[in-house]
Amino acid sequence: MEYVGGGSVLQILQMGSIDEIYCQIILRDVLKGLNYLHQNNKIHRDIKCGNILISEYAQVKLADFGVAGELTKFTNKRRTFVGTPYWMAPEVIKEEEYGTAVDIWSFGISAIEMVDTKPPRFEEHPMKALMTIPQVEPPVPLNMNISKIFRAFIAL
Repeated sequence: MEYVGGGSVLQILQMGSIDEIYCQIILRDVLKGLNYLHQNNKIHRDIKCGNILISEYAQVKLADFGVAGELTKFTNKRRTFVGTPYWMAPEVIKEEEYGTAVDIWSFGISAIEMVDTKPPRFEEHPMKALMTIPQVEPPVPLNMNISKIFRAFIAL
């Protein structure tokens, strides 16, 4: 096991917001990690700022593969209800079949968390959030101090 001494993005957020350029760099590297996982038929299923680590050398690492899943040619979709409520994709909550796109949803929620310092619906009880997430439009950042391009990227 590798020690990553810079802490998690969540720990950094607890000290204050992160500049947009640093958010972009972190998110770029998270996408590289997700691309690697997905190319190898793995789903992380718990992407959130607490599971994105930064090394002392500013390397971005994904952590906590405890609920990761594997896709095979026989099982290319999953139905397991796993993850952390505020970051869970609607199809996971509804226990519908899902694939790698659930990591992209959680990535988007993590991007919002980085610019707003909290994920959407964080003020709600986790059970209420689980009931609400599948019923509403995908969230967008509340922070109006980010660029239009970055806002559009997150809204994808």
